[in-house]
Amino acid sequence: MATSKLILLNPVRMLLVAVLFIALLFLTTNSVFSQTPPESTASAGLSLNFPVNGLGGCNNLEECTNYCEDPVNQNSCMDFAKENGFYQDDVTTYGDDEFWSNTQSELGCNSEESCATFCSEEANHEACSSFANRNEIPGGYVDTPDKPEYLEVAQNVLGCDSAESCATFCDDAANAEACTNFANQVGILGGTSSEGPGGCQTPESCGSYCSDPANYPQCSIHQGGSFAGPGGCNSEESCRSYCDQNPENCRSYALGTNGAYVPVICPADRYFGPGGACTPIGDTQAAAACVGADQYWDGSTCLSEPPVGIDSDLASAHFEERPEMGNCTTPGSCYDFCKDNPDSCPGFNADATRPTDEYTPYLYYTPGTDVIHDPIESMGNCNSPASCYDFCSDNTDS
Repeated sequence: MATSKLILLNPVRMLLVAVLFIALLFLTTNSVFSQTPPESTASAGLSLNFPVNGLGGCNNLEECTNYCEDPVNQNSCMDFAKENGFYQDDVTTYGDDEFWSNTQSELGCNSEESCATFCSEEANHEACSSFANRNEIPGGYVDTPDKPEYLEVAQNVLGCDSAESCATFCDDAANAEACTNFANQVGILGGTSSEGPGGCQTPESCGSYCSDPANYPQCSIHQGGSFAGPGGCNSEESCRSYCDQNPENCRSYALGTNGAYVPVICPADRYFGPGGACTPIGDTQAAAACVGADQYWDGSTCLSEPPVGIDSDLASAHFEERPEMGNCTTPGSCYDFCKDNPDSCPGFNADATRPTDEYTPYLYYTPGTDVIHDPIESMGNCNSPASCYDFCSDNTDS
């Protein structure tokens, strides 16, 4: 699913970049590396020893940058940055009215999407870089392409001696390999990389990224309209419907979540267990033992390693807002909508126990059990305090 694209010598970055790998961009400045990657490097007071276990075992700056540009690795890269003291919040993710007023007056854009579009155009690089630098926003120029030490290496490796002549040389596709080697050698952004929907880098991570129903539009466009999502779903709505009924086959890439997808309700005899995974009530002890051993519980099996795109170190699963269900935001409110509008919720089981209003998929990663009892025939066969309450609310005469 990933395709190759050539990134030329120009190291300009868009204004609005994901800050989870901004520190790695800092590491690409102020140093020239030998043909053989060094065992360690330092920048901004940080010593980086290769391979970096916390970043997928990357062996050099190129591999580490590629790893952190892949959206499925955002959590591990953010954790690594925080643990090593170089994490920066991205002001564009929480910009106030004053911030967007400034971007409107200086750049002519007033949202993350419109500014990303504006700053992706070469003619706007200088204005965006200047704005980013003045406002301490990740992005802009991460290095100067005509640094003397870079040009010295470029002359030996590429045969060019200025930023302009090197850019011209690297515009020729026949020189792609040489330019890639040069970029990797000196540690600047450049060369050839694989990029699929959302910036995913490998077939495995692209497949995982596209298992999030929220990413269906990006994935379908990238595949020219021939894309089919999890279970063969063919629209964002049908993918959400499939994932609500088969959460084990789906992922979520909402920032700050562990990647697990939480459905509206769990199948019969299951409850929301560790990380939002629908877990059989009888497997509660197995789930607790699995999580207690720092392993990943997928709802039925204990895995030594979580699937691609899931970080078991994070407690929070993700429940997506369901636009097609009245914009409900919690399992309980979505259950209520579907009970009142069954035609809008394909596959919804109205006989399932309603999730409690107190439930949120962001609860601590600890399994628990719903309180259930034998069905009470005179009260619609309800089998829990919540379901009996619901019955009585709808049938006060009974």
